[in-house]
Amino acid sequence: MKPINFAGDCVYNTQQHFIDCLLSGNEFETNCPDYLKSMALQEAAYKSTETNMPEVVEIYSITGF
Repeated sequence: MKPINFAGDCVYNTQQHFIDCLLSGNEFETNCPDYLKSMALQEAAYKSTETNMPEVVEIYSITGF
């Protein structure tokens, strides 16, 4: 059995998925538009916690990826 490293080998598994998709042409599990939306929500949550006020998050449509 292969030893499990940091966080259940998440870094290795992420890199392997990336390489597999590059070689096969399959779509990645995550994509840039979805990642940017997640980051906007995360930043709004942090700001809301700091200010103790709700934050409005504007999610723009990103195409071309």
